[in-house]
Amino acid sequence: MKSSYEGIRYRVDKIFDNVTGIISIGLISPAAVALVAWSVVMAVLIIARALFDMHVPFLEEFTAYLVVLVGFLALPYTLRTGGHIKVDVVTGLLPKRVRDILGVVTTLLSLVIVGYLAHKGVLWFWYAVESKVHSEFASHILMWPVYLLVPIGLTALGLALLLELYRSVISLGKGKGES
Repeated sequence: MKSSYEGIRYRVDKIFDNVTGIISIGLISPAAVALVAWSVVMAVLIIARALFDMHVPFLEEFTAYLVVLVGFLALPYTLRTGGHIKVDVVTGLLPKRVRDILGVVTTLLSLVIVGYLAHKGVLWFWYAVESKVHSEFASHILMWPVYLLVPIGLTALGLALLLELYRSVISLGKGKGES
């Protein structure tokens, strides 16, 4: 019975890992392209200002949108690769059981916060759609596509956090007999 339980647990982990992996790669790809584009645009802006005393408001506006794209779409990939901030100096001193409990609690807290922010991001997006919000700059573009990046990135991060929570709970359950 234990082996079938472990088999099911392994399959659930594998499926969830594959799904979140596909999503994170799907989101990091446009984020990586945007990061390169952002670097090029910033270089052009700096050169235009330094050499020609020229301001390009259109490009300056779009660099802000690229920041949102890169920042939010990279979140799940950063979590998967362990790039988020960790305090190993403190947690490394704790017993394994306490670290496992702390992992469950912090992941659950992160999931609640990300869920709340994703919900607010969806409301923000719908407001922009319904109100036909445009940028205040000369480009006057519709803002809902930019606003949509926030709930997409946070929802994907939430899925990745669910996988982390699942693994943390499994790890905590395995350590029950240990002290």
